[in-house]
Amino acid sequence: MNTLDNVVHLKGPVWAIDDQTAQLVKQCQEKKLPASYSLWQGRDRDWGLILETKDGQAKTGNIISRAKARAGESLSRVIIVDVIIDDFFATDHNDDKINHWRHDNEPGVKHVKKEKDVRTMELMRYKSITEFNELVIRRREALRQITEDPFAGAVDCFLGTSQFEYAVKAVTLYKGGSRKILADLCARFGKTIWSAVIAKLLDVDVIIVSAYVKTVFASFASDLIKYKQFLDFVHIDAGKDGYEEKIKKAIKAGKKVIVYVSLCPGRNRNDKIKFLGELKCSKFWIVDEADYGAHRPKQVKPLKEAVKNDYLLVMTGTNADRAINSWDETFDLIGITYLELLTQKQETKKELENA
Repeated sequence: MNTLDNVVHLKGPVWAIDDQTAQLVKQCQEKKLPASYSLWQGRDRDWGLILETKDGQAKTGNIISRAKARAGESLSRVIIVDVIIDDFFATDHNDDKINHWRHDNEPGVKHVKKEKDVRTMELMRYKSITEFNELVIRRREALRQITEDPFAGAVDCFLGTSQFEYAVKAVTLYKGGSRKILADLCARFGKTIWSAVIAKLLDVDVIIVSAYVKTVFASFASDLIKYKQFLDFVHIDAGKDGYEEKIKKAIKAGKKVIVYVSLCPGRNRNDKIKFLGELKCSKFWIVDEADYGAHRPKQVKPLKEAVKNDYLLVMTGTNADRAINSWDETFDLIGITYLELLTQKQETKKELENA
């Protein structure tokens, strides 16, 4: 999940939301690749969740020089949250086409070219992480529809050494008969992509992402839409009407489905979980931020009844014991600390330098 605890320093007041975004920024700069970007501009000294948003374009990949405060502004942080590399952005003002398409297709929003539309401005400013991730998704949707290229702006997914090793370990455990794994993974590990890779390797029909923290869902969707390997996933929100028919239709069409279901209390929560559990297909359940809300007996009980013999991955970065204390079942454990992750990165760097 994208949080402001995962930012990576790039230069001066400019940061990247995570390692993957930082690498894309560096790739743009080194190879002078045309790209667009989205960022938060912070006006306070803390890593707050409420920040001003901005989109931009760099024809020669020099994103950092463009991601600066304008004259007279005082910004404490500039945080790049998305980078889209594509030849489409080699042409001046093509980023405006993306924004025009997105505004025109936002429900209830009227966009007037060359004029400041109040509703559009309010839509673009002061977004939460969830809302901003949704804007990132829509920009990529716009690019792919405008260019008529389903892979436009997407890159290949490459795992870090630890991610690869632990993905192999998890899949080996599942294939060996394990059905329940507790993943205690430190910050900056990259849990979202890691768990998606496992789902891909297991080749299940339906992936069910459940969490008490609703920002998890937008983070999953906005992360996966960046990579070619996950573009065949059909994303369905169980919080919206008609989700049942959408799931059945996608399965019937042979699509891989990723369903987002909130564990927050509600009239239909248990019914949704029961419906998903009764689907006659292979399933992989992911419980993210499992030590926050998702660990309570009222949240765990319907999950236990629904998961049965499906694959289950309980993920957390803290309080692993609390994450499974209501399950009363045996879990296989996968875990890595931040110190271990840093040590592994240093060892890998030395091996590459000596190769």
